[in-house]
Amino acid sequence: MDFTFLFLIILMLMAYQSGLGLIAAGLFVVTLVMAKNKFLMAAAAVGGLALGALFLGFGEESTLIIGGALFLVFILLAWKDDQPGGQPGYPGMGY
Repeated sequence: MDFTFLFLIILMLMAYQSGLGLIAAGLFVVTLVMAKNKFLMAAAAVGGLALGALFLGFGEESTLIIGGALFLVFILLAWKDDQPGGQPGYPGMGY
């Protein structure tokens, strides 16, 4: 599981809450650049939506939106590892 994206999204949200909007935007760009597949790109997009909810300031609902977005990122990252294939095997394994 690639927890780097989850860690970067949490850092991005904390940076914005601390008043460092430029650093939060930079971390968002880093997550987009580091995305190697569609699941990581979706995780970066969900993190961007969480940052947008924080930026727009939905009040009490922003906490629920951010918590839900972080849970969705976790599910996306966990689901990515469950996909079959890509694991090379030795000849004769499992036969």
